[in-house]
Amino acid sequence: MKLSNNTAIIPARAGSKRIEKKNSKLLCGQPLVEWTIQQAYESQLFGKIILSTDDKFLIQNYASDSRLIVHKRNPSSSSDEAPMSKVITDVISSFNLTGFICLLQPTSPLRRASDIVDSYSLLSSTATESVVSVRRAR
Repeated sequence: MKLSNNTAIIPARAGSKRIEKKNSKLLCGQPLVEWTIQQAYESQLFGKIILSTDDKFLIQNYASDSRLIVHKRNPSSSSDEAPMSKVITDVISSFNLTGFICLLQPTSPLRRASDIVDSYSLLSSTATESVVSVRRAR
């Protein structure tokens, strides 16, 4: 069901106020960001999966990953004060993106590929312009 006009953006900034390098910290044996990359890939909804980061470790370790495109984030969208809208706008303009854009944050590892598919189904079958999914932690 891969749709070439759909793009997943995974923002993974190097800096963190509370947990240093949190996106590359291991969770059940793999980096936190990897859970999100896998979910995006398994959803089979995206023509492009873009990891937007300024984290040198992530750039080095994911540059050769054929599942995604690594976007080296601008310093202006890497600060604590930079709004997520700046990151999204930078990625959209860098890749001249059209179609559905899905923001998948690495700090939501409980999300499943089926949650992404369900959100897309809701979005594409209604007059809604956006969908936000939440999941109850058990």
